[in-house]
Amino acid sequence: FIMPYRVILICLLMGVYLFTANDRLQSADGYAILATAQSGNINIMGAVDYVLVPQGRMGTFGLDGNLYSKKGITPSLALAPLVWLNHLLPNAPLQATAHLFNGIVSTLTALVLFGFIVRLGYEKRVAFVVALIFGLGTLYLVYARTLFGEPLAGLLLMACVWLLHLIHNDYSPHPPLHGEGEKEGAFSFNLQSIWVGILLGLLAGINLTYIIFLPIFALYTLIQNSRRWKSIFLMAGGFILMAGILVGLLNLSRYGSLTETGYKFGAGEGFTTPLLTGLYGLFFSPWRGIFLYIPLFWLLPIGLVLLYRKNRALTALIVISIAVQAVIYGLWWSWHGGVVWGARFLLPIIPLAMIAFAPLVKYVLDPLSGRIMWKLLFIALTIFSIGLQLLGTAYDFNPHEGVLYAVHEEKLANALMYHPELSAINANLTLLKNSESLNWWWAKNGDILGLVSAIIIIGFGVLLFFAPYRLIRVGAIICVGVGMALFAMRGESDVERQKRDELQSALSPSAPIIATTDDTALINLRGFGDISTIYAPTSPDEPFTRQLWQNATDNGGLRWFITWFNPANPDNWAEKALFTQHAFVKEIWAGGYRAILFYLNPPMTPNWINQRANFGDVVMLNRYSIATVRDNGIFITLDWGVSAPLPADWGWFVHILDANGQIIVQQDRIPLGGYMPNEPSMIERLYFITPPQNMVSVRIGWVQSGVLVPVDGTSEGFIVILP
Repeated sequence: FIMPYRVILICLLMGVYLFTANDRLQSADGYAILATAQSGNINIMGAVDYVLVPQGRMGTFGLDGNLYSKKGITPSLALAPLVWLNHLLPNAPLQATAHLFNGIVSTLTALVLFGFIVRLGYEKRVAFVVALIFGLGTLYLVYARTLFGEPLAGLLLMACVWLLHLIHNDYSPHPPLHGEGEKEGAFSFNLQSIWVGILLGLLAGINLTYIIFLPIFALYTLIQNSRRWKSIFLMAGGFILMAGILVGLLNLSRYGSLTETGYKFGAGEGFTTPLLTGLYGLFFSPWRGIFLYIPLFWLLPIGLVLLYRKNRALTALIVISIAVQAVIYGLWWSWHGGVVWGARFLLPIIPLAMIAFAPLVKYVLDPLSGRIMWKLLFIALTIFSIGLQLLGTAYDFNPHEGVLYAVHEEKLANALMYHPELSAINANLTLLKNSESLNWWWAKNGDILGLVSAIIIIGFGVLLFFAPYRLIRVGAIICVGVGMALFAMRGESDVERQKRDELQSALSPSAPIIATTDDTALINLRGFGDISTIYAPTSPDEPFTRQLWQNATDNGGLRWFITWFNPANPDNWAEKALFTQHAFVKEIWAGGYRAILFYLNPPMTPNWINQRANFGDVVMLNRYSIATVRDNGIFITLDWGVSAPLPADWGWFVHILDANGQIIVQQDRIPLGGYMPNEPSMIERLYFITPPQNMVSVRIGWVQSGVLVPVDGTSEGFIVILP
């Protein structure tokens, strides 16, 4: 039988990725990428963005007032199919479905790495071991459970190098014997060059720093054959076309400028870190050093020397790529990559670096070569590396980083260069020793079915080593698909699902949402793509908050306002503005939140009808107005006069009545939601969702502690007005 190494890789990697998966957003970067994939903007993460340092904020306001992510569009475009798939799965939480993304990307990268090493002339078993170590023993295992864009950058870079290798090895300067073959060869050669450019354009759509690889790959092409200028022009053409669309035109549509990306260089973003500091931090520091987080990489120089003996040009390309990536991000102001595990910004060059491990793995697998101590060292470092990555997946790294910033800020000044006791590795080891709950989705949600499905997928991978039959291969692939679907649908605790279902059902009718919360779970609401959040409590005059609020309330129509504030809280200026300037519809409590439905921008100059009525000795109705909105609803505006401070137990009611005097729809509450002005009059704006043609009359009254307040001295306690 032919050993199905690719299917085994898929089973083992996806099985482990599902076993260690995370179903909640852990980073602002991931939140921005997912929000952009869902709605095109990041209005939903306005509250989260507010609390970030100014230079670290994800969003920049566009010409249309929406908040757009500074992160490149490529990861969001690649994530869009999973967002679409989420709508097809019954009641699946979007965060869980989206977190399949980097597991898929990492598995694809391992498959490309496997194929490339085989093409270099190594045995398939060597390529398989290298690809497996890549998927389980490097940072890719940890980042498979995140939504960062770097794993995708690694896949695209690896694909570019493969295509460059194909161009170099498949192209012959001598014409073939038959003209038709010459045309086909030239077409294939030209197409591969264009594809390299397109992939580089997609990389630019992740981060513009990857543009640097265009001249590097062009130089590599010329070194291979100085006559390949056509290849370089085709490569550049593909790059310009793709980057122009993904970067230039997108920037133009968002900000009105081809070069505006949303990065805040004026606020402190930029290449400001001393180079040696950044390089030491990326490679050796306890905080992020790649040699500490992937111990196997201490053998990388040996692998590069062995690879150089076989393929000098490729080795030079790998070394240059590593060096360029390290220098660029060693200079970056946030070289450490934020709240992460290990050197996040070196992730894209890890697949290229793993190519150099092919000769080392060949050496280890050969029973006749070398000393046993070297082989044992390689095996020990591999096991150690896999163990560290599993440790990295076991816990959320946000709490540890929060402690560092809160307690050890003085040590952050030198980037924790010399404080190994504060490393994330030590923090996770401490959590493990203390038997803290694991952050794997099935463990924290108590989902045994999720655990079993991941184990079965891994079991299929092991079984295929001993029984590589076609039927088992098909069953293995089906099992992987089922396991992914289970995670997408069940990646949420019962409590979270209950809260989401309760809130989702209560938010009827469906309408855009404004929320004063930084809870990322709002993105899981189905049928609510237009969500804006503002941080609370904060000042309405804070520029970032003011612009978010203005954009969220500019357009008219129904809007849900979701808040954790209790009613009439003086710090809740947003709710006060809605009650005093817009039309109230209804209020509900659901899913741990208070949600109020308003109709924004109601008629501000109503056709007043003068009708005076005194309710007790305190409230007077001066005039009213009734207006309809096509066949959808009714606006009622009431002008109240108040002769004395209104008692706290007073509230009004408004009933829409049919021809039989029966209530069609009603509202009853305290005036202006408790946000009473310090004035002798107030305007109450109401909106009723009911066909206007059913309305015959309107009944208005006041109650005090549940008892009707007399009207004009009568005991009836209400008045009836006609539309």
